[in-house]
Amino acid sequence: MNTILVAVEFTVKANSKLVALFGLGALSLLGALGCEPPTQTGPKFLANRVYSLKAGIENELELDPTLADIQVVLDEYFGTAAEPKIPKYFADSEDFAQLLDLEKLKRACGADPSIPRVESVYVKNCINCHAWEGSGRGPGSAGVDPYPRDFRAGVFKYKTTVRLAKPLKSDLAKTVRYGLAGSGMGAYDKITETELNDVVEYVVYLSMRGELERKMIDYAATEFDLSTTPPTRWVKDEGGKLIVNPEQQETLDGFMEEIATEWLEANENLIEVAKPTDMPVLEKAPTTWDEVTGNAELLASVNRGKELFIGQAAVCSSCHGPGGLGDGRTTDYDDWTKEWTARINVDPTDAEAVIPFLLRGALPPKTIKPRNLREGVYRGGKTPEDIYRRLRHGIPYAPMPAITTVASNDEPGLTEKDLWHLVNYVLAMPVEPKPWPAAPATPPATPAPVAEEAAE
Repeated sequence: MNTILVAVEFTVKANSKLVALFGLGALSLLGALGCEPPTQTGPKFLANRVYSLKAGIENELELDPTLADIQVVLDEYFGTAAEPKIPKYFADSEDFAQLLDLEKLKRACGADPSIPRVESVYVKNCINCHAWEGSGRGPGSAGVDPYPRDFRAGVFKYKTTVRLAKPLKSDLAKTVRYGLAGSGMGAYDKITETELNDVVEYVVYLSMRGELERKMIDYAATEFDLSTTPPTRWVKDEGGKLIVNPEQQETLDGFMEEIATEWLEANENLIEVAKPTDMPVLEKAPTTWDEVTGNAELLASVNRGKELFIGQAAVCSSCHGPGGLGDGRTTDYDDWTKEWTARINVDPTDAEAVIPFLLRGALPPKTIKPRNLREGVYRGGKTPEDIYRRLRHGIPYAPMPAITTVASNDEPGLTEKDLWHLVNYVLAMPVEPKPWPAAPATPPATPAPVAEEAAE
């Protein structure tokens, strides 16, 4: 049997009693605290050992030695938690030099000597949930629902760009300044504009660093020959010091260009929002149902939106429930969880099966709850434009799908005008009087996981 699979089986057996006694949360805490030896004092970026195990299981490989090499490359490119730096590949490029500002990074994490580290904006406000490396596995993360965002996948849910594009920095600034309603992400409305810009810069930096780590893990798992002596490595020993392996430089440059280009081109992927001129659109959620019934055209639009919401064309009710109470499909997971569970045939509800991942820093799998639209709380924003973006392009890494529109009502699917009928209905739902449509006795089954697809 493959070495890594033997290790996983042994780990599961060895820790089953711990799960029975203390639950998955205790193992997750042990993983977060003890997944790496304290080889240095002060701030430290922890390796992505969960993603490494996932790639190792997929490819039946032991990747921990390679993961250690990857940390050497990451330190060379991005610096350390104590002393960040701009990758030379960016600094040497006329196009990419603008992507990151070193002074902002230093201020954000306390590497600027004029700011005590504990008073720096990221350390003071973010590290408890998001951790030094942006893993979303900080000391306070386990008690947050949903879990804090892991920046390292390079995916952000609430933005003004299309589904799989990077966000604008202004999108991230909005999230930090105003928070995400109905989640553990509060509004940081007391930090200064300088601090806001600094922490956004640092989030982008952590995301870039994390993406490079994931790309290197995937590439090593599929392209390196790790069975030879010596194995293929990202680094080489030069006079007792590990340096970046020149033979891998071209591959690394390719990864850096991919990452940088996606962030640079975010402005080219803005979602165009054009309100229709031949129908009324609510500017904000109404405060009474009379505001809807007092306008015949608006009432007709809201009723049409309700038909679509319940019907099979939009299938909104399959997750949100016919009444919009979030009581439809409640057994699904986000993609941050699926990538190390369902997508490698690990059952997220199997306590023993997830133990090896918890010991490497993962948090116990937690289902993602569909929004209760009757509450009028929307994480991605409450303007009609915000609601339209969520409907049209979905929410990346979440079960909320994108909708590809059709040109005519003669075609199966939803037209642009249909989306605006849905916008009106969603905004009106908090004041719609009962009775509301009831949820089915048995919620729909969770569909098989599918790959992310961009909406046109």
